[in-house]
Amino acid sequence: MLKEKGIKRGEIVGLILPGHPGWLFYLALARLGIPTMMQNNLESFTPELVPDWLISLEPHPGKELDRTIIVNEDYLTKVEASKELEEFEGFTDPEDLATFYSTSGTNGETKFREISAEYAWTASLRIHTNNVFGEDD
Repeated sequence: MLKEKGIKRGEIVGLILPGHPGWLFYLALARLGIPTMMQNNLESFTPELVPDWLISLEPHPGKELDRTIIVNEDYLTKVEASKELEEFEGFTDPEDLATFYSTSGTNGETKFREISAEYAWTASLRIHTNNVFGEDD
């Protein structure tokens, strides 16, 4: 259903969702090779990173409704009834942009850092307390 809405490779999708649904959409988009950025609230997007699309529980004042997917009971019913994709392009180059993470840095202003597909993959395989699978390095 994400591709049917018109989301394409090279576009950035903003996710403003609670943890579990946010990660499910993150993983679905990663399987399609589409980069994401997560935001915890409906505050304005930072000027240097405004997503092309938004997936959220409610509309965002900074994003057009025709480029927004509202996750509600109606949308989830449509997802359940949709046909599963048979092929997932994923990220085709290790340097493909996979996601962004936000940091306040030293001055308190929100900034976003890029994460490549390769870094996301290798970081997910590392065992340390940050991912609750093991001890510190």
